Amino acid sequence: MKCSVISSEVRPFWGRVLLLFVLCCSFAYFGVAGVIYGFMKKVGYPVTYTIVALPSNWYQINLARAEYFMGKAEKAYQTGDLNEAVIALSMAYEYDPTNYDAGLSLAKLWQAGRADLSNHLYERLMLEHPAEQPRTAQTWLRALLLRADYSAIEVLAARAIEFDPEFVPAWIHELLFSNERSGNTPLLTRILQSGADFPPGVREVLTLETEIRARPGNYARNLLGHPPPADVPSFVVYYQLRRLIGLGNPDKALELLQSLSTRLSDRDGIALKLKAFSADLSRRAEYARLFEQVLALEPSMSQIKVICAHLIASPDPTLYNRVKQRIDLMRLPTPGEQITGLMGLFSLSAAHKDLPHMSQLASILRQETGSKFNALNGAEAMIRDPERVRIDMVLSTLQPMSLDLIYAMLERFDSRES
Repeated sequence: MKCSVISSEVRPFWGRVLLLFVLCCSFAYFGVAGVIYGFMKKVGYPVTYTIVALPSNWYQINLARAEYFMGKAEKAYQTGDLNEAVIALSMAYEYDPTNYDAGLSLAKLWQAGRADLSNHLYERLMLEHPAEQPRTAQTWLRALLLRADYSAIEVLAARAIEFDPEFVPAWIHELLFSNERSGNTPLLTRILQSGADFPPGVREVLTLETEIRARPGNYARNLLGHPPPADVPSFVVYYQLRRLIGLGNPDKALELLQSLSTRLSDRDGIALKLKAFSADLSRRAEYARLFEQVLALEPSMSQIKVICAHLIASPDPTLYNRVKQRIDLMRLPTPGEQITGLMGLFSLSAAHKDLPHMSQLASILRQETGSKFNALNGAEAMIRDPERVRIDMVLSTLQPMSLDLIYAMLERFDSRES
C-alpha cells in the first residue's frame, strides 16, 4: 500500500511526539509534586505547592521541616516531655543548622544531663553566630554556674569582657568569683598581659586583684583604702569596697562608702552596708536598723534579691525570722515575680536549715505552678545530708532564680576544694 501524498509534502511528526512526551512528563511531575505536597501538609510541614514543585525553592523544604519540629519541641516542652522536646529540637537543628534559636534551646536542654554536648553546642553558636555572642555567652554562663564549673566560667568571662561591653560589670564579677575558687591567679596575669583593648575599669580591677593576691595583709588593705579615681566606672568602686570588707576591714569600707555613695546605685550601696555591718559585731544595732528599713520598702524583686542574697551568704536566724514575718510575696505585681520570689525564700530557708518552712514554700510553689516540682526534694536532701548531696547537684532545680541568688547559694553551700 502506498501513501498518496507526495514525500515533499509529508509533515514530520517527531516534534509533536516530543511535545506530547514533555506534556506527559510535566503532568506526571506536577502530579507527583502534588502528592508530596499533600503528604507534607498532612504531616504538618508549613510548605506551599510552589516550594515542593519548583527545584529553585527546594531549599525551603528543610526550613519548613525545621519550623515544624520547632513547633513540636515547644509543645513538648510546655507539657513537660523533655525527651520529646530534645528529639524535636535536634531534628529542627539538623534540618536548619543556621537556626540560632533551635541551637540555643537545644543547648539549654542538654546542659543538665549532657554537659559535654551542651558546651560543644554553645561554643559552635559562639563561632557561627558572632552577632549573638553576648546572648549566647550570658545563657551559657547560667548553665555553667548551675554546675559550679568555675574553670569554664572564668575562661568564658575573660572572653566575654571583650565582646559584651554592656555586661562588663557582671563579667568582671563572674571572672573574679570563679577565679577565686579555681585558684588560677596566673590566668588574671595572662589576661592583663594579653594587650587586649579592655573597656574602662577592667584593667584597674584586674591589676588591683593581682597585687592584692601577691601581697596580702596590710599592703592589700592600704591599697584598697584610698578612693578610686573619679573617672573609673562604678563597678570598680563596688569591687574595691566589697574586697575591703572581705579582707576584714568593714570600718574602712563604710568610711569610703560614705564619700563614694553617689557613685553607686541605691541597691549596691545597701548591699555593701549590710555586708559591712554583718561583719562587725559592734555595729549590730545599725545592722538591724538598716535591715528593718529594707524590709519596710514596698515589695519588689530588688528588695527580695538584696535580702535573700545577703542572708543566704551570711545567715542570721534573728533577721531571717523577721523576713518570714514581714515579706508578703503575693504583693509582687506579676505571677512570674511571685514564683521567683518564692524560690528565693525557699533557698533562704535552705540556708537557715528551716526544713518545715522549706516544705511549706514547696507546697505553695507546686500550687502556684500546677507542677509536682519533685526536684525541690533535692534541696531538702542537701540540707539533711550535705556530704552526699552537693549544691551543684540541685541548683539547676531551684529555678527561676536571679544570678545574685545563684552566687549566694554557691558561696554558702559549695565547700568543694577546687
